Amino acid sequence: MYSLFIGFSVNPEIHVLYTGDNKATKISVPDEDWKILGGGSALNIQVAASRAGIASRLFAALGTGGNDRPDFFRDTMESFLGNLDVYRLNVRRQDSSVGIIFRPNIGRRRIISHKTPLIPEKVQENIPSLQAQLESCQPAFVVLTGLMPDELELAQPHVDLIQSDKLTELLPQVNYLFLNGFECESILGKNPTLDVLQKFSREHNLDWVSVTSAIQGVMVATKDEQFVLHHLESSLPVIDTTGAGDAFLSGTIIALIKGKLSARTAALYGCCNARLACACEGVANLPSWIKV
Repeated sequence: MYSLFIGFSVNPEIHVLYTGDNKATKISVPDEDWKILGGGSALNIQVAASRAGIASRLFAALGTGGNDRPDFFRDTMESFLGNLDVYRLNVRRQDSSVGIIFRPNIGRRRIISHKTPLIPEKVQENIPSLQAQLESCQPAFVVLTGLMPDELELAQPHVDLIQSDKLTELLPQVNYLFLNGFECESILGKNPTLDVLQKFSREHNLDWVSVTSAIQGVMVATKDEQFVLHHLESSLPVIDTTGAGDAFLSGTIIALIKGKLSARTAALYGCCNARLACACEGVANLPSWIKV
C-alpha cells in the first residue's frame, strides 16, 4: 500500500543547470558547461517521503515518440525514471520537456520551463488504467503539483491535494490546497487576509488552504482555525530557495501521515523541512526526516 501517489511534474522538470552569465545564452543542446539533473515538484515530494520511510509512487505523463524535433533528454529521462517507482502515462507528444535553471554569476537565478502538449485521445485511453492504479494502491494522499489546464481530465479520477492555481474545477474533490503568492493572487487577489483565506476554505469545504511567501512565511486557514508562521530563525545559511514550497508541502503531509497532528504542528514540520532545504542545493541534498 502506498501512502502517497504523486504527479505529474517529475517528467517536465528535467533541469539543465547553467552556472555562467546567461545574457547571451540560447537554449540549445547542452555542451560541457551544462549539467543535466532530475527535478520537479513531484520528485522533490517523493524523495522527502522516501527519506521519511513513507511508500510513494510517481505517475509521469510521458511522450509517445514520433517527435517533430530531436529530444536530446530522452536517454536521460529513461535512465532517470528507471531508478524510481513510476507509473507511466504515455500521453504526451514528446518524451520530455525542459526546465532550465539559469544561475548567472551576478543576479538572481530564474527558471524557464514548459510542458509538451498532451494528446487528447491518449488521455482518454489512459484514464481507466490510472483509475485502476489509484484503486489498487489505496494511497492516503493523491498529490498533484504544477498542474496545467490540459491535464484536468487526468486529474479528475481522484485527487486529495493540489498545488496549482490553474485547476479550480478540481476544488470540489480536493481536501488540501497549497499555493504560493503568485497562485494565490490569481484565485484570491493580492495579499488576502486570513479571514478571506478561511472564508474560501469554508466555501469550498477544504480542510486546509495555505499560502507560502518569501516575505511573510506561510498563512494557513482551516475551517476551524487560522494562523501565520513566520520564517524560522536559524544559524544555517540560505543557499538555495528553489523548491522551498515543495519542502513545506512534503514536510506538512509527512507529518499528517505519521501522526494525527494539529494543523499548526503539521505546518511547523513543513516550515522546518523548508528551512533545512534552503540550506542545501538540489533535490539530492534534501534533509532527512530525523533532522526535521
